[in-house]
Amino acid sequence: MITDFKCPICHRRNTALVIKTRPILYLYPEEHLSFHICEKMRLDICDEFIKVASRYGTYSKEGINKLREVVNTIKGLIALKNVALGNLIHEGEEIMRRAENLCSDEKEHYYKCLEEKGIEKGRQKIVEAMISFYSQIGLYS
Repeated sequence: MITDFKCPICHRRNTALVIKTRPILYLYPEEHLSFHICEKMRLDICDEFIKVASRYGTYSKEGINKLREVVNTIKGLIALKNVALGNLIHEGEEIMRRAENLCSDEKEHYYKCLEEKGIEKGRQKIVEAMISFYSQIGLYS
């Protein structure tokens, strides 16, 4: 996980999803940024996640699947609106997928292996694209 990530939007180092001042789920930076984009663009999908998480639990299969859907929707929206940022996201996803594939046989040292294979470089590309998109949202609305 990007350990030195500080959200440029809300300036928090803790990337938890906070509902009524209570952290309910700790998020990766790209997940955290997805909720900022949802909020700024007034997209319903994030509200759907809150409903699912409230009903089944944030770490339930349903909650995790809905969170994945939120992030994938935001990535797709970015790719649709800005090809260059979409390419950056795709590049980041490829790096992350390659690291995950190379480490799939590692049982004891899986996360260390991911780090060594550069998963954070891929995540950083996705985060950069999301931050850039967020700053340009007014152009797409």
